[in-house]
Amino acid sequence: MTFNYKDVCNNESNEAKGLQGRLDLKEFYKSINNAIIDWICIAEDYKDLLCNHNEDSISLYLVIYLKGFFKHQYEIEHDCHQGGHVDISIKRDRYRWIGEAKVSKGSTYSLKGFEQLVNRYSSGSPTCSEGGLLLYITNKSAQNKKSTDVLQEWKKNIEQEIDDLTIDEPDMARTGLSFISRHTHHTSGLEYTVHHHVVQLQHFPTD
Repeated sequence: MTFNYKDVCNNESNEAKGLQGRLDLKEFYKSINNAIIDWICIAEDYKDLLCNHNEDSISLYLVIYLKGFFKHQYEIEHDCHQGGHVDISIKRDRYRWIGEAKVSKGSTYSLKGFEQLVNRYSSGSPTCSEGGLLLYITNKSAQNKKSTDVLQEWKKNIEQEIDDLTIDEPDMARTGLSFISRHTHHTSGLEYTVHHHVVQLQHFPTD
């Protein structure tokens, strides 16, 4: 059986989403960002098991999930090399999405992750124009702060750091816990997009 592009676009399976991403750059980035939101929702359901993990092991769970989600559609790696040690790398042919993860320890530490993602790892070229910053809130890093406060503090900080930054609203499933930023990449001079996610893994039951 053969499928044309319209058939693929009308198919909602994970395999079809991956194939769409192989045919269209916008769909490549869209499929990744949607899959990451799906994983965040699952991870937050298991916060009681993840609340004391470090950022490397949490990111490994994400990479394993993405490998299963996209099967063999994309090349997905953990801790690979591109200008340094990249936490999450997703490739399709010559195109790449890069993810940097940090346990939330305040805006200064988050800024370090952002700068690694944008200034160290990404080229900012048309083949590497989008990435993600994941801030894991664990029991050790929670510091009695609500997740919305963590995100707002980070958002305020990065708006002060980047002159031409613009902010867009995230997917409805992450309203108040994510945002999207766009700014001019410091070496390419082209627009670079970052999806910022707070991942709520802190677990303090009161029963």
